[in-house]
Amino acid sequence: KGMGRNLIQLPVIQIDAAINPGNSGGPALGHGGALGVAFMGMEEAQSVGFIIPARVAMHFVEDYRLNGAFTHFGYPPFRWQSLETQDLREYFGVTGQGGVRVTSVDPDHGADFQVDDVVLELFGQPVGYDGKVAIPLAHGTERVSLWFLFCDKFTGTVCPCTVRR
Repeated sequence: KGMGRNLIQLPVIQIDAAINPGNSGGPALGHGGALGVAFMGMEEAQSVGFIIPARVAMHFVEDYRLNGAFTHFGYPPFRWQSLETQDLREYFGVTGQGGVRVTSVDPDHGADFQVDDVVLELFGQPVGYDGKVAIPLAHGTERVSLWFLFCDKFTGTVCPCTVRR
């Protein structure tokens, strides 16, 4: 098994509504449409729940439509270390560029990454020293984990990237 398949990190949305047994799996509505699917509440907290974003649910449906089966969500084919200190950035020659250091590569993935590569860009998005990328939202941008870039990709999707080797 690939190291990523056991470590998938899909985005979830925390909401201020209780999700009790029986209403899990129902639509979470707002802003004139479905925002996602209710899936979990926190027993130890009052009125705290989580939904699967519509984007993630639709990926599952589209994958099934295209392939007749669920073929997995995409995931980064490597693990990484942030380069948040000036010393690390200087050592890897990326001062002023951003990027994260590859610490291991999924052997089942067939990716061309190597340990100690510095990933500077994925899918055209610059990667910060902290492993985050900026994504556009209706109200501006948000910085999220580079995992986000992979969560809506299908098995076999090519990942254009810029790497310092």
